[in-house]
Amino acid sequence: MTKKTIRHTLAFLFLISVCGGAFAAIEIGDIRWQVPQPSGVRGKLVYTDVPNIDFGNDELQFPKFRIAAAIKNISSKPAEAGIVRCAFSMRLVRLDGTGESVWAVPFWTEERRFSKIKPGASAEMKIYHIDVAPFLKRLRASGYWPDAMKIQFMPEPRPGDNIVVSESLIENPKNNRVLP
Repeated sequence: MTKKTIRHTLAFLFLISVCGGAFAAIEIGDIRWQVPQPSGVRGKLVYTDVPNIDFGNDELQFPKFRIAAAIKNISSKPAEAGIVRCAFSMRLVRLDGTGESVWAVPFWTEERRFSKIKPGASAEMKIYHIDVAPFLKRLRASGYWPDAMKIQFMPEPRPGDNIVVSESLIENPKNNRVLP
């Protein structure tokens, strides 16, 4: 090899090493399902983490909830102006108790934006407004009800990123399949 070829090769390798880490990598960590509890202060709710949620038997009994997810920047560069996509779906069962449960396609999707996360730092993203009432009303009219819910998160990929989908599942502990 000539000196010129070696110099070009080294320059090329340097550019690859610099450009390869040019984008921050976002990871979705802890995903928590939370329900509101009265705080004693009028109009103020305190959300607590729950391992499962009683879905009730109709859309009026279905609890209000929120989802909190930790977003972590695992790179050495700041993550700026990023987008996290969310999809929410339910596993459905027949109200008469017959048949197997089936995951429905996501009925709610959303994009959440974040402005800046420093290298190695975390931020919390909270999702409050998942409007399930219209979906539940149609489900009940067709003879189905959810026995589990799932939310999926995916940071919008940028050049050089690996695509990773994080998800969290919560089930109905009572499994109210038959209407009263």
